[in-house]
Amino acid sequence: KNSLSGLIPEEIQYCEKLQNFAASNNWLGGDIPASMGKLKSLQVLNLANNSFSGPIPVALSHLSNLKYLNLLGNRLSGQIPSELNQLVQLEELDLSVNNLTGSISLFNTQLKNLQTLVLSNNDITGSIPSNFCLRNSNLQQLFLHQNNLS
Repeated sequence: KNSLSGLIPEEIQYCEKLQNFAASNNWLGGDIPASMGKLKSLQVLNLANNSFSGPIPVALSHLSNLKYLNLLGNRLSGQIPSELNQLVQLEELDLSVNNLTGSISLFNTQLKNLQTLVLSNNDITGSIPSNFCLRNSNLQQLFLHQNNLS
């Protein structure tokens, strides 16, 4: 753990070859900058346990090489962007312990590489589609507790 605080600067976009950005367990806050969506080489983005607020930027869906996205334990709110379904390389997604809304059916797509999906402790609604596991055939871990699922 460090004691990083403040905002992630928009200039992060100029780290074009960055593959791993891990800044978990700090005091970073504000919005996650949309400019992070320009980090085309990024494979790991871990911003867990900070104080980020606002929505998840749709621009993160442009991270076509992203395999691991962890935004757990922030104060993110609003709908989970459906555009995250474009992250076809994604193997692990953790959005737990935020104030996110949306439907579990958002993930009823063919994220063929997705192995772990953690949406616990949010305000996710709806029911799990009957073909959910067929469409996410590599899914090994699914955590949905503390939501409003039916």
